[in-house]
Amino acid sequence: MRLLIFALLAGICALQTTRHDEKNAVENRPFSIKSTELSTTTVLTGGEKCESTFLRLFGNPGADEESFFLAAAPDSNFYLAGRQGSQSILLLIDQAGNVLGKRSFDFTQGNDFIANLRVDSEGFIIGSARDQFNTNTINILFKYDWANDQFVWSKRITNPAYIRLDGVFENPANGNYVFHGLATGEIDNYIVEADRNTGNIQRQFQSDYGAKADVLQGHFVTSDAVYFAGQGRLGGALTDIRPTLTKFDHAGNMLWSKIHLRSPSQPSRLYNHDLIVENDTIVSIGRGSLAGGDLSSSVLVFYKTSLEGELHWAKSFTIPGGSEVAGYKVHPVSGGYIIQGSYLQDGSTPRLFFARLNKNGGVVWAKQINTETAAGLGKPLSVVAGDFVVFAAQTSQFDNGATNDLLFGQIPLDGVTDSLECELVETVNLFASVIENPYDGIRLPAGFSPDYVFANFSPSAQFPDLPEFEIPGCECSEVTDTFAAEIVIDVPNVFSPNGDGINDTFYPLCKGISEVRLLRIFDRWGEKVFERKNFQPNEPALGWDGTYRGKPVVSDVFTYYVVFVLNDGSEEIRKGDLTLLR
Repeated sequence: MRLLIFALLAGICALQTTRHDEKNAVENRPFSIKSTELSTTTVLTGGEKCESTFLRLFGNPGADEESFFLAAAPDSNFYLAGRQGSQSILLLIDQAGNVLGKRSFDFTQGNDFIANLRVDSEGFIIGSARDQFNTNTINILFKYDWANDQFVWSKRITNPAYIRLDGVFENPANGNYVFHGLATGEIDNYIVEADRNTGNIQRQFQSDYGAKADVLQGHFVTSDAVYFAGQGRLGGALTDIRPTLTKFDHAGNMLWSKIHLRSPSQPSRLYNHDLIVENDTIVSIGRGSLAGGDLSSSVLVFYKTSLEGELHWAKSFTIPGGSEVAGYKVHPVSGGYIIQGSYLQDGSTPRLFFARLNKNGGVVWAKQINTETAAGLGKPLSVVAGDFVVFAAQTSQFDNGATNDLLFGQIPLDGVTDSLECELVETVNLFASVIENPYDGIRLPAGFSPDYVFANFSPSAQFPDLPEFEIPGCECSEVTDTFAAEIVIDVPNVFSPNGDGINDTFYPLCKGISEVRLLRIFDRWGEKVFERKNFQPNEPALGWDGTYRGKPVVSDVFTYYVVFVLNDGSEEIRKGDLTLLR
């Protein structure tokens, strides 16, 4: 009973067993570690900070607003880009959801929106805007000085008729800006590099896997390369679309390109939307059908490769009662990842969801934003900031379904939201399955250098009417100047791996820590019988099952040594005796 009470307390990290054996209960060692730390929180200039989950709404009842991109801004604030009516909008928002500044732009003299952006190393906003999400487009590249409300430069292209730019980054080799996405021809992968000072085009690259629908969507830049997540259409059918992973050097040379999960001969329709590089591993997230071309059966796909694209493992994720499950963004956090995804609930209502996965792709928690429409689902609309995942979307729920308003909020990285009154954030069941025999193969597209012309262009900024609204039950709880963070670690000292389903596994089950850095178990002679490194708690399969070299060990007393990583990045070491009973 005491273990159950401890497990319900926030901030507990208990090295638990799978169930408490009522018949053979052994008195657990009293927990002995309890520490309280006092931390100082910096309040942002012009705004506040929240210590809770919250949601806020921005929108004019007479206009339709839509979110397209969320990026970190200076001073721990955020830029939210999108559209209002027919014009592009850009908001500066603080950590409590207060709008510190808002601008609107008429880039195309028609409908347009800011599709993506980033803040460069000097604090300028680099981005692209266009007038259509798909099909024929007018595209704008720009460098904008928010503080002085002026464009350093902007470029406009109307020919070819269809270009879509989904990302931008600074080239470490020369400081120029590299935009990527797709371009007309046969809808091919497209990269364009612009001089950081003038916007003049320095380099263009286009590549084709053989049919329409090639695009470079996500990117990750390292000191010597840039990796792109995307998709390639290998043939004329929708079942020929495959997720792609491509590596370039900073001079623009393609080093390799690979497709994963399904071979060219296996009918499927799969997309790679985002990726990160950590140490010697690439982590990718996407969506699609593993068998056939119908995206109503889409699953979220999540897989890891080496830095050369060699596949380590792959998993798919589903939601009971949900269809068109997809993953669009992955963020690294201690001990695992935060992912942004979407699905259709009951086949009709779009939902935005977030989940925390451990390093092995196990689900730690999953939460959905329970509005009538959480649109903007296929866009990179999340940022990890401190102890929270901050996100944006849009909803018509608060405007009688007439027009969309912008939604902005945050969820804590530990996923603890159950005590809140905010009914718009609720738990969703996300289930992982191993993708058996996933394909791993090289597929190089044909490359060439186009010569599209980008002309100088001079947009101007306006100041839109965009009222702010609190959502009842989902308000921000402002942080005080100091707050206490209690860390409690309780280590039981017995388990019984006898196959009866009770106390069969010795594993970390906790709240208040971000990762188990190391778990080692030694026998009475000092020989190591078990070790696991860098894993998330709450996973019975990652604990010790009472075997050594594949064989059950006999009842005895062992010694454990555990290194926990706390939420602030510090470490706690615990060691003691463990009794194994059969």
